[in-house]
Amino acid sequence: MQVLRYGALEVHVAGRFDMICFKLYAAVDHSGYRNSKHLDDLQALTPSAEELLGAARWTRTQDGSDGFRGELAKILEMLGVTVDDADL
Repeated sequence: MQVLRYGALEVHVAGRFDMICFKLYAAVDHSGYRNSKHLDDLQALTPSAEELLGAARWTRTQDGSDGFRGELAKILEMLGVTVDDADL
């Protein structure tokens, strides 16, 4: 999170890693994610495997269900990141 100040106005802006987290979560949560704008946006950010794994761990704090975990693992594999149970 980045904070910008303009006099008395303080604006909190999502940073790069925040956006990777949000887009990964949205891509997994969106049905039909293979054609998802969120997945396209995520790929445009060209995240590293480490960033994706970190974002994946964050998404699990938002949805701990087994179904979400399974879909998350599928998307990570699509993005070229191999995961095991310890990663998620």
